[in-house]
Amino acid sequence: MLGDHELEKSLAAAVGRVEYKVDGGELIVPDYKFAAFDVGGTDYYNFFVGRDAEFQNTDTGVYFTFEGMRQLWGVDTPLDSWVRANYHENGGVWSGWSGTVSGMFVAGYRQVFFYFDFMAHKDSQSKHISGNLILKV
Repeated sequence: MLGDHELEKSLAAAVGRVEYKVDGGELIVPDYKFAAFDVGGTDYYNFFVGRDAEFQNTDTGVYFTFEGMRQLWGVDTPLDSWVRANYHENGGVWSGWSGTVSGMFVAGYRQVFFYFDFMAHKDSQSKHISGNLILKV
């Protein structure tokens, strides 16, 4: 399993849109959008990011990892060990424990679009994260 830091090295700038809300608040549209398809040889990691900073250290944004698959076509696909979502706030990671992703990507097309809705947890606190992502590399 590759960690976020290993995947970060493979990210390419993407065009498109990422937008999300935290706890139903204002719509957030991050300036930086990244994607990586088929990272890790035959392990097939796909990694999608929308964040407010070029680098990961102090960023706020959403991170998605799809492990062991070259494509996704799904409605209400649950988060699990293969489909992961995290929310970063000022560099701190809030882990997505429950929620879903609906949409599709095909690594060979280097495009992705999906809607996401998940609960992110850090220590004893929780945040509801929902939005959508449409990216192309």
